[in-house]
Amino acid sequence: MSDFTITPCQFHLLVAPLLSFLSKAARWHRSDYRARKFKTQQHLLLTVFAHLTKAESANALVEELNDNQTTNLNRNLRSLIGFDQTEWGESVTINQSSFSRANATRSYRVWRYSFHRLLDRATKLCRPNDLAGLGRLVAVDGTLFDCLPRMTWAVYRSSSNKVKGHFFLDLNGLPDKLVLTSGKGSEREVLGTHYRKGVTYLFDRGYLDYELFAHLTLQLVWFVTRPLKSLVVEVLEERKLEPSQTAQGILHDQKVKLGQGAKTVELRRVIYQDSRGQEWAYLTNRYDLEPMLVVELYQRRWEVELFFWWIKRHLQLKHWYSECENGVLIQLYAGLISFILLKIYAAVTSKGQLPKLRIGFLRQVRRHLFDPLTHSEIEAYLVSLPDDALPLLL
Repeated sequence: MSDFTITPCQFHLLVAPLLSFLSKAARWHRSDYRARKFKTQQHLLLTVFAHLTKAESANALVEELNDNQTTNLNRNLRSLIGFDQTEWGESVTINQSSFSRANATRSYRVWRYSFHRLLDRATKLCRPNDLAGLGRLVAVDGTLFDCLPRMTWAVYRSSSNKVKGHFFLDLNGLPDKLVLTSGKGSEREVLGTHYRKGVTYLFDRGYLDYELFAHLTLQLVWFVTRPLKSLVVEVLEERKLEPSQTAQGILHDQKVKLGQGAKTVELRRVIYQDSRGQEWAYLTNRYDLEPMLVVELYQRRWEVELFFWWIKRHLQLKHWYSECENGVLIQLYAGLISFILLKIYAAVTSKGQLPKLRIGFLRQVRRHLFDPLTHSEIEAYLVSLPDDALPLLL
């Protein structure tokens, strides 16, 4: 493991939870096999740095990494990620081809493993949300990312290539899972493969599928969604409403059968009228919830859309550093790692619990990544991290 104790910087505090297990992760995944110069730890830290600074290209990253004669003595990327190596008295460098080859051949699974390890630690800092007691709540949706025409594996349309990231976002504000497909990837197939029993999923009308609904219900997987207006609906039972529920705007609480012929499914439908007089219908397979709670749960689905807006605006996901699928997955998981590291850093430094990552906070982090730190400042931060997150910085 590289020694960061010589000139520890603000960046090292930010990645401290990551450094505590990264060297072991590299050994477990054998990701440094035959890697002579550019090791896993340096590679992963470089991808995190790229997101934090929104590096414009892979060429820009490699040029800064190789620049050992920088005129700004307070900004030395080589030292920051532990790449400050020498061979025969000269600084070791990598070229664009070496970086591209590392993105293509070093498995993204190291990044995925690191993401899930950090997720476990960040979860310990979460306060129970205002819907505690309803079990695990996860909003799920897919979003498209543009790709270059020569990235032919990312099939979308004849005129454009795209990949689709399917994200599962826990309502505590943390991404729980990522599945990458081509732009034509089916959101329904992803959910039907990657669900967990006992979880309540919140998703939009794009997931409408009778077989999927029936399968999830059979597997004790719960969901809240909205129906299409064109659905064939047969009301089987009109559930009695209390005066308090009617006062909230609930018009109907029904057991219904969707579809006709062989493809049908029985679900609960709640119809709600908002303050403007507009009616909204919701579908769920949970009969234990208050009807107004069904409405509120679907409204919380919007959090995954806000998450998409945040990562596309504040992380580097507009330009791919690698054109292969493995490299795209590395960049996506590095973005999720950066997001969770920022969440942990904000929670510990503000002595709060996973606050929102506002633009002012991000600007401050970016301005001070290279600021040197004292031993006491490092120790004060590390003792605030959860459980075994103490890295080898001390």
